[in-house]
Amino acid sequence: MKFASFLGTKDRISDFLEKELMLRHRSRPFLRGSVLVSQLGFGTYRVHHKVFEHHEALLIALQCGVNLIDTATIYTDGSAETLIGNVLKEMAPSGYTRDQYVIVSKLGFVANEAMAGLWPDVLQYAENSFYCLHPDFIRHEVDESLRRLGIGGLDAMLLHNPESLLEKLGEDEFYLRLKNAFDCLEELVQNQKIRYYGISSNTLALPEDSRDRIDLVRVLGIASEVAQTRGIVSSHFQVIELPLNPMEHQAATLKNLVWEGESFTVLDLAKKLGLDVMINRPLNAVYKNELFRLAKKPFEEGVEYRPRFIQCLKRVQKFEDQIWKFMEGSSQLTAFVANSTDFKAFSMGTELSNMLDLLQNEDHWAEVMHSFAMFHTQKSLQLFDKIFGNQSGFDFSCFAQDYLESLGELEEAIVGFLHRREFFEVTEPLFDKFGPDFFSDAESHSASVIRFLQDLPGRPVVLNGMRCRDYVRDATSSLIEEVHPQISEVLSVLKRHF
Repeated sequence: MKFASFLGTKDRISDFLEKELMLRHRSRPFLRGSVLVSQLGFGTYRVHHKVFEHHEALLIALQCGVNLIDTATIYTDGSAETLIGNVLKEMAPSGYTRDQYVIVSKLGFVANEAMAGLWPDVLQYAENSFYCLHPDFIRHEVDESLRRLGIGGLDAMLLHNPESLLEKLGEDEFYLRLKNAFDCLEELVQNQKIRYYGISSNTLALPEDSRDRIDLVRVLGIASEVAQTRGIVSSHFQVIELPLNPMEHQAATLKNLVWEGESFTVLDLAKKLGLDVMINRPLNAVYKNELFRLAKKPFEEGVEYRPRFIQCLKRVQKFEDQIWKFMEGSSQLTAFVANSTDFKAFSMGTELSNMLDLLQNEDHWAEVMHSFAMFHTQKSLQLFDKIFGNQSGFDFSCFAQDYLESLGELEEAIVGFLHRREFFEVTEPLFDKFGPDFFSDAESHSASVIRFLQDLPGRPVVLNGMRCRDYVRDATSSLIEEVHPQISEVLSVLKRHF
């Protein structure tokens, strides 16, 4: 079967209900009632088909309450779509079928400069960043998407952040290209390669005077015009995707659209017109040009991470002292180190000793880890193996294993410290601003955020990146939450603070 079906998706939802993985109100009709979906979708940004943890997470999610997958041709250069195809293929022998799952992809971004040279009307909107909505490119991207996914048709294909073109082209040219793209997508519907189409945009909910705002009312008018030209009763424009979270709440609170003389928010107009809404970035808010993670990152309650860091650091230093004593007297090593100004051999215990309070956040640590610590550690071990690996009297493999283990424990202490500090200094004060009525009795703060978004007008599908089994377990707990009783009151509180 090419597409998801009503009977197939109903069967999947019924199975989730029977196994008490979700409550009935956490499913909803989708794509004009042609299918049923869970209100939690699996977002595949930054997943890769060669990472087992990602494969496992998707496999678990599709058996634990999720039957909608959101992806894009550009995600990890197509690897995200390959992962989906691999997982669906793996599940098939167990009786899971294509028509039980709704698959949505997105297109528009061109992978690289070499690819950009293959297509007409490619626009470079930033350094090494290219975008294209030419019909030839759209047809190619849909075919490649289907090939990687291993399926015959996509339930919906969205234009991926087309606002990338808006400021460069100007409104008139932008909406003309949008019209040509919609015409091509209607052709692909007729050819049964896609079932519906739509737009994923970061700017749909911006104020009316924003230069890069995409006007949903104008978009709908263009879609209707294309359908009329093709002799179609109703256009197949059906899905919009946009960021929405407690700090970026404008899609639910800002009336930036006028329809038949009445003002609407994006969510309210979508509900009125029967459009399907998918929410992205539910737990990653951009506010005043800063990124906030709306989830409690894991750390052990009651643990003092600074003493643990010092303890782990001493263990690393002990191993490094041990190896330096063994290497004393090596003229080959002395010459190498003297001539290597950019190399710090077996020195992580010293280099990281004053690092803890200098680290801004986990991303900063990841940068230090990958660009500095991993580089020098790997080079140190390679150097030792080259010079001393064959000498007797020292068990190099055992040393390397113990040394790397000590560095791993040190990293865990650093990450735990950063998570704990971020929660008490940033996340908890932020959550306090959401008001006393925001949080439910959910297992986690993040599940409460997802549950709140699921209960907004029109009951959107919330897309969440779940790249490991723990994230899947956390997010899917929102599917057994009761309806939020005070949506309007909470939105009023959020409007006052953000």
